[in-house]
Amino acid sequence: MVDLINTATAAAIIGCVPRHVGHLIRTGQLPALRVGRDWLLNRKDAERFVRRPPGNPNWRQPADTPAGQNPATPQRRRRAGQAKKKSEQFKQPGTV
Repeated sequence: MVDLINTATAAAIIGCVPRHVGHLIRTGQLPALRVGRDWLLNRKDAERFVRRPPGNPNWRQPADTPAGQNPATPQRRRRAGQAKKKSEQFKQPGTV
């Protein structure tokens, strides 16, 4: 027997708000059936969605980067500094 649930119940199972469940349905990440204004989902689909590992399963931490450290952070800081320097070049004289 199929156990159908609404988006509010699915949100409680997944651990998010019902609006995010609607987003997951519209993007095709979560299968559902539209009945009138409501979406109905199979409870097993919602439970399976919770068990999926977060993030990109193909992404791997670079070998030379310690765990828990974002390797892109120094590059982002460098780019932000370059953008600030460029914006300072175009300041009008006498403005703050």
